[in-house]
Amino acid sequence: MNSSVIFIQSSAQLTQEERVVYEWQYNLDGGFRHTLMDAISKADEENIEKLKLGFPVQVSAYERFTHEKGWFESIQHRMGN
Repeated sequence: MNSSVIFIQSSAQLTQEERVVYEWQYNLDGGFRHTLMDAISKADEENIEKLKLGFPVQVSAYERFTHEKGWFESIQHRMGN
């Protein structure tokens, strides 16, 4: 079985925010989505607010990733990493 199929099956247990960050951290998202998360990670507060208008899930996911202690680690644990 190919690894992308395994990931899709495993990711069913993740929320949309969790999947966004997990795929970004493990370089499973590619192209625009990965570049978007990189841009969010480098944006200042003013630009974060602008990005939030168009990409609320991605910005919320990044904010949880950076501000909620243990949030990403719990995702890794559930995904077997």
